[in-house]
Amino acid sequence: MYLWAKHLFPINRSITGNGVRETLSYLSVLLPELKTYEVPSGTKVLDWTIPDEWNVKSAWLKDPEGRIIADYLENNLHLVGYSIPVTKKINL
Repeated sequence: MYLWAKHLFPINRSITGNGVRETLSYLSVLLPELKTYEVPSGTKVLDWTIPDEWNVKSAWLKDPEGRIIADYLENNLHLVGYSIPVTKKINL
């Protein structure tokens, strides 16, 4: 089970997107009887609407010297799910 977690942790998953597909593909090897279904974004499900997919290419924060201090590619927890792109300087 530790090996599964080691393989699955780096995959960026939210409730939609390529990370979910990659995770389900991994799990289907372990559980061949697993059935999956895709439901398009925008579909109404009870009182909820399935959101747009959220697929990330890169995300990072730099300190004042230009060193990267948080990098999504190093650890997917360095990014809050469904964040929007931002390019700006902020005061510490």
